[in-house]
Amino acid sequence: MSTDLYRPEFIDADKAREWLEGELWADGRPCPHCGVVDQSTKIGGTTARPGLYMCNACRKQFTITV
Repeated sequence: MSTDLYRPEFIDADKAREWLEGELWADGRPCPHCGVVDQSTKIGGTTARPGLYMCNACRKQFTITV
């Protein structure tokens, strides 16, 4: 995968993370701990770091970079 670092998707960390999630999780969001696909919930709020998810099967947290 070749990328141009000057594209608008890579201007800041949030946009780059969203782009990476779209590329790597195009077929579903797998839990890196238990392997279950699309059974996770995005954790929001002011105290959670951006891009944090919690698996509903094993209850562990993960991000695109684990």
